[in-house]
Amino acid sequence: QSLKTIFERASVATEIGVRKRMLTMRCAESDKLITHFLAFDKLVRELKACGAETNDRMLVVSLMITLPKRYDMVVTALETIEPEKLTMELVRSRLLDHESKTSNHVDTSSDNVVMYGDGSAMKFKCYFCKKR
Repeated sequence: QSLKTIFERASVATEIGVRKRMLTMRCAESDKLITHFLAFDKLVRELKACGAETNDRMLVVSLMITLPKRYDMVVTALETIEPEKLTMELVRSRLLDHESKTSNHVDTSSDNVVMYGDGSAMKFKCYFCKKR
C-alpha cells in the first residue's frame, strides 16, 4: 500500500512536470515543423507513460498553442472545422502543407528590375549626340 502511495505521488509529480513543459513549449520561427512534432510527440508519450489521461482534442489544442505566428492563418482556418472532425492527423497535414508552400515560395518582387543605381558611379557618353 505504501509503495502504491509513493508511486502515485511520483506519477502525479511527473505528469505536472510534463504538462508544464508542454504548456511552455514553443516552436521557433526558424524550426522545422517535423522537428517540433517529434519533440511534442515525446512529451505526449511521457504523459501517457505516467498514466495521464489525454484525448485528441486536448493534444490538438496544445499543439496549436505551441506554433509561431507564421501559422496563425492555418490555426484560424482549423478553428472553423467542427471539433469532432479536428484530428491530430488533419492538423499536422495542414501545417506541413503550409510549411512546404511557404518554404517553396520564391520572392518575385525583384524579377522586373534589370539594374538599379544612384547615377553617381559613372557618366556615359552618348554616341548619337556626343553628350555626357
